[in-house]
Amino acid sequence: MSAQYEVQEFCLFGGWVNNWTYEDDQGHEIKTTFPTREAAQAELEYFFEEYQFEFESGNIESPPTREDFRVSEVNIPKIKA
Repeated sequence: MSAQYEVQEFCLFGGWVNNWTYEDDQGHEIKTTFPTREAAQAELEYFFEEYQFEFESGNIESPPTREDFRVSEVNIPKIKA
């Protein structure tokens, strides 16, 4: 197992889940993970900065609530080559 970190969002019917994804070259949706807590936290801070900018620009009604997000350690099984 390899420790990774993910940004989790609290969802009413799912609890804390990783909703952050990216699409690989084949079009598959992959859950985003980070190698360190600091990298995940930096990405989360960037997320809040972007939404705050959009809010201040009048493009959205309100920015996301910080209490609805967290960085959490997860264990990812190592794939043998």
